[in-house]
Amino acid sequence: MAVANKISEERSAKENPSVVSPWLSEAEAAAYTKFAESSLATYRCRGMGPKFYRRGKSVRYKRDDLDAWLSESGPQ
Repeated sequence: MAVANKISEERSAKENPSVVSPWLSEAEAAAYTKFAESSLATYRCRGMGPKFYRRGKSVRYKRDDLDAWLSESGPQ
């Protein structure tokens, strides 16, 4: 069922560009936060960065987690 929902969300995003995925790649997260990808990687390794998720070898961020991290503290 989750796979069907994921496919449906992807299809909706392609058909309606105003639907934005909450998941961001490392490059997208860097552009969104205005931090270099290497800085986000350093923060992630030191436990100082925003919450992240691993999907295989890929790292993904949720937009809401980035917003929360930026508003509460940002890098320390």
